[in-house]
Amino acid sequence: MADHWYLIGEFTRDIGMGDTIRFLVERNTEDPTVHGISCDEGTGCGSRPVGVFTEPETCPTNWRPAWDGDPMSPGIEAEARDIACRGWPLQRGDTRDLAAPTIGRMDMDEYQKAALRTAATREKPHEVFHLLLGLVGETGEIAEKAKKIVRDEGGDFSRWDPEDLKKELGDTLWYLAVLADYFDLPLGEVAEHNIAKLADRQRRGVLGGSGDDR
Repeated sequence: MADHWYLIGEFTRDIGMGDTIRFLVERNTEDPTVHGISCDEGTGCGSRPVGVFTEPETCPTNWRPAWDGDPMSPGIEAEARDIACRGWPLQRGDTRDLAAPTIGRMDMDEYQKAALRTAATREKPHEVFHLLLGLVGETGEIAEKAKKIVRDEGGDFSRWDPEDLKKELGDTLWYLAVLADYFDLPLGEVAEHNIAKLADRQRRGVLGGSGDDR
């Protein structure tokens, strides 16, 4: 993916005459102290960037020109920062080292919502076929790289670059998340069902063997 951001929350603001604007708050995956605000006015044109800020705060919010000095901006910033703070184990004013902060990991449903922002609509012709082929293609890429480790590295999987594997697994997860949504399946529900199924098999001593309904 080109943009390394994921959605962590959203809120709305009343702009009068019964109209509202939806604001989205995203966290940067490369630097989790950096957050972006974008707005969706419901015109069908998607969201537009509003500003970028750091949380914990280390510098002023960098507003887009249209929002710099707007009377709504302070309230928007305050609510966005509140959303950003919920993912941090640190409190405002905490003086512990922030060089490598530990933030709350994205849950499955949050990931699915973020993934859908870069997905095509369900109405696109043959979209489900595209998703299925994409999922198979990405898992095939992982298998292909594993084959090369067997061929070129004597099967020493410690030679597999973890960052490369993380990217490939992420691409696979994207297709899985969007495919699940196509059939109205929340990704968190899919994960919970899988763990519950395996736990039940473990209790009954049937983890081995074959058959989906064992």
